[in-house]
Amino acid sequence: MDEAERQSRRNAVAAIGTLSVAFGKEMPDEQIDIYIDALHDIPGEQLAQAVKTIIGTERFFPAVATIRQTALVDPSRLSAEEAWGFISRRIQSGGRMAGTRGLTDDTKRSVDACGGWPALCESTNPTGDRITFTKAYNAVTTRNDRTATNWKLGKGLRRAIASIGRGDI
Repeated sequence: MDEAERQSRRNAVAAIGTLSVAFGKEMPDEQIDIYIDALHDIPGEQLAQAVKTIIGTERFFPAVATIRQTALVDPSRLSAEEAWGFISRRIQSGGRMAGTRGLTDDTKRSVDACGGWPALCESTNPTGDRITFTKAYNAVTTRNDRTATNWKLGKGLRRAIASIGRGDI
């Protein structure tokens, strides 16, 4: 175990300890080990921010999945309603000429779910468009969060894959 992994495990221990004190929960050593193994790959700053958010929003001690999901959500990402408000203002100010240039991929995919930019500009059903857009935006961002969680490779796994590529195994 290298120094970076030791530090990431210390960060996970600190996060678990903070949550344990905040929620008044004592954990057996085996459960602590499970939480450390599941959380040590998350950068310390993200994990600490997730702990603060969870303390302010959750009523009970969180599951590993809740901590990971909170840590991996980009705080600068707009909510579905905020993104819809931005799109509505852009349509009002620029119309068809504004287009989707410069929008995030999540927002572009959500606009496409509504039939594309021209269809949104010509629509006579803004309520239906808002519903479609927000559902699509939530689905796209949830899918992105899941893939970010599932495809994050640990250093040990990366090393093992690299050694296979070199023919070491």
